Amino acid sequence: MSTFWSIPTQDQPLEYQGAADREQVLSARDGFCPQPAPQGWPHDPSFELEATYRLIHALRMQDVPILNPAIRVEAVGFRLWQGCWAGVMVTPWFINLMLLPGSMPLPACRPGDETRLLLPEGSDMPFIAGHEKAIGDYLMCSLFSPLPQFADHISARATADEVLKLLFTPPAAPAADAPDLSRRRLFGLGTSKP
Repeated sequence: MSTFWSIPTQDQPLEYQGAADREQVLSARDGFCPQPAPQGWPHDPSFELEATYRLIHALRMQDVPILNPAIRVEAVGFRLWQGCWAGVMVTPWFINLMLLPGSMPLPACRPGDETRLLLPEGSDMPFIAGHEKAIGDYLMCSLFSPLPQFADHISARATADEVLKLLFTPPAAPAADAPDLSRRRLFGLGTSKP
C-alpha cells in the first residue's frame, strides 16, 4: 500500500494513510514546506508558515483544551523589516509576533533562549527563539495565548492587523512649524523683544 499525505487547507482536514504513527507524518512534512535557504527566506514565508502550523494543529494540538475552534491558522501581514520577515501568526492556540530570517540572519540564539528587540515604534519586546524543520529558525513574541477573548477569526485577524500597525509604525516626528505651547511662551515670559 502506498503512503499518501496532503497538506490540510482551511476547508480540508489533514489526510494520511499508511503512516505507522503521527511522527512519520510529521517527518514527511518537510517535502511539502521547503526548508529556507541557510541565509534566510528569499520570499514572503506566509504560505510555508500556514502549511506548517496547519500540520501542527492537525497532528500535535488535537485534544488540547486551550484551542479556540472559532480561530483558524493564518499568517498576517508579513513584511521585510531590517532584513528579516516580520508578521503575526494566528492559530487556534496563540497569536504571536514572528520574525524569520530574510536577507539578514536572526540574532544568534538557541531554541528556548530569549532575546529582546527594539521595534520601530520604540518598544523593547522579548522574543523566544524557536525552530521547526519545515520553516527553520524563528523568533516569536507571545501576544495572546490562549484565545478565549476572541469570538471569531475576524476579530483575531483585526487584532493582528492592529498590532502590526502599532508596532511597525515609527512615532511621528514633531512638526517643525508647530507652535511653542510651553507655559513660559504662552505668558510671554522668556521671549526677547526686538
